Amino acid sequence: MKKIFALTAALFLFAGLLNAQNSSFGFHAGMAMSKISAKSDNISFTTDDLFALQAGFVVDLPIGKRISLQPGLSFLQKGGKTSEEYAGITEESKIRINYIEIPMNVLFNARTKSGTFFVGAGPSVSFAMSGKSIYKFDGQEDKEKINIGNDEENDDMRGLDFGINTLAGYRFKSGLFLGASYNWGLRNLNPGGNKDDGTAQMSYYGVRLGFMIGGK
Repeated sequence: MKKIFALTAALFLFAGLLNAQNSSFGFHAGMAMSKISAKSDNISFTTDDLFALQAGFVVDLPIGKRISLQPGLSFLQKGGKTSEEYAGITEESKIRINYIEIPMNVLFNARTKSGTFFVGAGPSVSFAMSGKSIYKFDGQEDKEKINIGNDEENDDMRGLDFGINTLAGYRFKSGLFLGASYNWGLRNLNPGGNKDDGTAQMSYYGVRLGFMIGGK
């Protein structure tokens, strides 16, 4: 975990020093709506969206008149939920995983009189820190810790995930910005990664409100 933060801090510092005059730093918070898509024995299943929190930091580094590089560090929760009703009794289950995510987006920026439209895309890497499953039935609730690792016998899911990120939004001249994003998880999260045992992948939509400091 210390290596993750050290690497990201070094990345932010390098970005700022490389083009300190035009680079900007920002923070954001918002909501993530995630789901799990699973497949086993040719049967596919997708959970309902799980609403959770996201928050983080970004550095925006111009590398051209309209292009900028935007690395970031975010905390977010991903997972999914299911809900069924039997004879008037609701059965609900949730999986909620806490992640540290590092996106590396390339943005196209179009300036207007009041601010800048931006669209972009790039890869991301996510590290699962902890998680739990919650089961509710007939007013009773049961919680279990999710074991994270790559041991097929003892773990529930892999801790490392890779994804493709897309985003769009608007940044006002004041520094305030609004953004929306979609992240498509690429890695099979079942421990061992053996497709013969089925696959499970996570994806999420995100909306965020933030503020950028610096830049032109």
